[in-house]
Amino acid sequence: MITNCTSSAAWNSVVKSKLVAIPTIELVKLCQCFELTSTFARVDGTKTAKCKRSAKTFEENVDAEELRQKEKRRNKLVEESNRIYEEIH
Repeated sequence: MITNCTSSAAWNSVVKSKLVAIPTIELVKLCQCFELTSTFARVDGTKTAKCKRSAKTFEENVDAEELRQKEKRRNKLVEESNRIYEEIH
């Protein structure tokens, strides 16, 4: 049994309450020893929030850039149509 990587008091309370099977606890302890995050472990909420904010900011920046490009294109088309109109009259 792996013991030196985590607080034994915390693990003992979990084992005594029989919330988690012993092999699962050993897996979690092993993951902590090697600084790994098991796939069923809860991910830090601040990290997920930062990723969501980052993705949202990126999406907003892409949308803003697309809008700027469309406005430039529209302005060029307006200028071209005005120039053609001036040539006709």
